[in-house]
Amino acid sequence: MRQPPKADALVESLRALGYTVGDAVADLIDNSVAAKAKNIWLDFDWSGGGNVQVTLVDDGQGMTPTFLEKAMTVGGRRPSEQREKTDLGRYSMGLKTASWSQAKGLAVVTKSKDGTISAAFWDLDKVTETGEWDLGIGCPKEAHQAYDTVSKLKQGTAVVWYKVDRMIGPTSEDDTATREKFNKLVVGVGDHIRGAFHDYMESKGLRIFLNGKENQLKPWDPCLRSSSELVMEETIPTPKGDIRVEAYVLKDHKKMTEAESNEAHHTKGWIEHQGFQVYRANRLILDGTWFGLATKHPSTNAARIALYLPNTMDSEWHVDVKKATMIPPLGAREKLRRIADYTRKQAKEVIRRKGQLERRTHGDTAIVWRRRFEDKRIVYRINREHKVIEEYLKNEETADLARDIIALIEKSLPIDLIRTDLHESEAPVSQPQAAGLDKELLALALAQVERRMQKGMTRKQAVQFVIGIEPFCDSAEIQQALRETHD
Repeated sequence: MRQPPKADALVESLRALGYTVGDAVADLIDNSVAAKAKNIWLDFDWSGGGNVQVTLVDDGQGMTPTFLEKAMTVGGRRPSEQREKTDLGRYSMGLKTASWSQAKGLAVVTKSKDGTISAAFWDLDKVTETGEWDLGIGCPKEAHQAYDTVSKLKQGTAVVWYKVDRMIGPTSEDDTATREKFNKLVVGVGDHIRGAFHDYMESKGLRIFLNGKENQLKPWDPCLRSSSELVMEETIPTPKGDIRVEAYVLKDHKKMTEAESNEAHHTKGWIEHQGFQVYRANRLILDGTWFGLATKHPSTNAARIALYLPNTMDSEWHVDVKKATMIPPLGAREKLRRIADYTRKQAKEVIRRKGQLERRTHGDTAIVWRRRFEDKRIVYRINREHKVIEEYLKNEETADLARDIIALIEKSLPIDLIRTDLHESEAPVSQPQAAGLDKELLALALAQVERRMQKGMTRKQAVQFVIGIEPFCDSAEIQQALRETHD
C-alpha cells in the first residue's frame, strides 16, 4: 500500500513529540478502552544486550482488515471532529506517534468479531531508506508470539513495539545498572497507569496486568476519596458541555495508616500531587497542578481537586496530541481560582485543627511548639508552658539544664534545610517515627503516666492526661496502648 512520499522528512518530527514511556503506553491503553476491553495484558521483555520489546494485548472488539489499515494510516482526524463521549482519542494519531516515540518497529495483530485475523506493521528504518510510507501487510517475525496469543482469544488486539531504541537509551550492555534502570522504568509505567485509568478500574471493572497474569495493577486515586473529606461539589455549564468539580481535603497525615500515607505520597510526593487532578472522559491526564493560579506549598498538601472535562473541550483547553498537557481557557480561570482558593483554605485548616480536640482539655499547654511573629518574621519557639517541659523548668535541680537545652534546640532548628527538603526532596518530610507502634515514644509516654500517678492521679486519670498532650495526642497507636494499661 502506497502513501504520500517525503516520509523521511516526517519521521524524526513524529518521533520527537515528547512522550514519556508512561504517556506512550497510556495512549495504547486508550485504544483498548475505546474498544471496550475488559482485560489488558502489558509485557515489557528484556532479552539481553539492551534488547527490549513491549507487547500490549487486549480482549476488546478487535478490528476488521479495512479498519486496521485505516488505524495504521498516517493522517488522522481533526481534533475538532465530533467523537463519542467515551472516546479517549485526540487526533487518531496516538497509536503511531506513541509507538514511534519509543520504537522504530510497530506491529498490530487483531481479531475481529467474526474471527478474522489481520496484521500490519511499520518499519521506520525502511521508511527512512525509501523515503516513502509503505505499510506492511502481514505479521513480522517479531510479532509471531503476539499473533498466537490473539488467535486464542474470542476477539482482541495486540500491539508490539520492536526495534525499541529510545526507552532506556542506546546500549549494547546487559550490565546490572542498565537492567535495574529498565526495571525501575517498568515500575514507573505501572504507577502512571494506576493513576491514569483508576476510574476505569474502579467503576468499569477494567483489569490491567503488568508483566504476568499474577500482577494485576491496583488503581491509584490521587484524591484518596475513601479517606478524604469532600468539601465542594460543583457543575460548571459551558456551551461545549458540563465541567464537573469535586474538591477533597486529605486527612492529617499523622492520622493516616501507612498504606494511606504511601498512596498520598505516591511517586512525586505530597507537595507535587496537590492541586487539580484533571480528567478527560474520566481518564486522568494531568496530576497535580494549580495552573499558575497558586503556588505549591506544604500548608496545602491536603488539597486535591478532581476536574472532569468532556472530550468536546480539547480545542478550548489546548489538549496536546499526547493528552499530557493542557491550558485552561481565560473564561474558566476565575472559576478555577475561586475553587482553588476555597479548597486551599480548607486544606490549611487540617494543619490548624491538628490536636484541636485534645487541646480543649489542656489549651496551649498541650502543644510543644509555638508559632510566633517576631520582628516581622515567623519564628518557632518551644512552649515553656507544656505540661512536661514546665515540670523541668520549675524544678530547681533541672531548671538551668532545661533552659540551656531548649535554647540550643530553638537556635539550631534547621529551617533552611527543612524548607529545601519540602520543596525539592522526593522523600516525605516528617518527624522521626517507627513503623507501627513506636516503642521509644511509648516508653516516654509510660514514664509520664508514672510521674502523674506519683503526684496522686489514678492510672486512668494519668493516661487521659498524657494522651491529651503532644506528641502523644498525635499517635493513635500510643493512645490505644496507654488505654489498654488501665482497661
